[in-house]
Amino acid sequence: MVVQPKIWKPPGWKTLLYLFFIDIIAGVIALFAGMVIVSFIAIVGGFTLPSLIWMSYIYSKDTIEPEPKKAIEIAFGMGIISAIVAAIIEAVYSNGIFFITGVREDSIKTLSAAMVIPFILYALNAPVFEEFFKAYFSFVKIYRDVDDHLDGLVYGVTAGMGFAFLENMLYEIVSLGSPVSWGIVTLAR
Repeated sequence: MVVQPKIWKPPGWKTLLYLFFIDIIAGVIALFAGMVIVSFIAIVGGFTLPSLIWMSYIYSKDTIEPEPKKAIEIAFGMGIISAIVAAIIEAVYSNGIFFITGVREDSIKTLSAAMVIPFILYALNAPVFEEFFKAYFSFVKIYRDVDDHLDGLVYGVTAGMGFAFLENMLYEIVSLGSPVSWGIVTLAR
């Protein structure tokens, strides 16, 4: 008798999308009204639902041989770990750029420094470190489970959504100063 692994059955992506828009509206209203518990629920939904929407959509396409729940959870966790590692390395790298150039971030005065340093930090720093660590941490743990191209897509999206989950959470926490800015950041992220 063959024991089948537990298969993750996410809610439909359309249902999650509706919940996301309701969450943003409720969150902005709750933040304006000072409703702490509703605001907290909306904030958690704001950084959780986008990841679940994309994971649900991609996972729904894997109908022939769906991936085991444990492997999906590991890929999501590896995405979160990759975000932490990438953030630490990016912080060290960014501080190193400012140290080497002798320029402080808040005192960029020349046009060339104002263009070159942010380019180095944001156009090279984020893609190189973030994408490398997402791929590395996710496929180090689950490479044995990838047996076709759709598996790679499912695991890659899941790891990316783990990364986005943590990144969105940090952006939302930073934007909590204003209900409008929180709503815009949540919708844009």
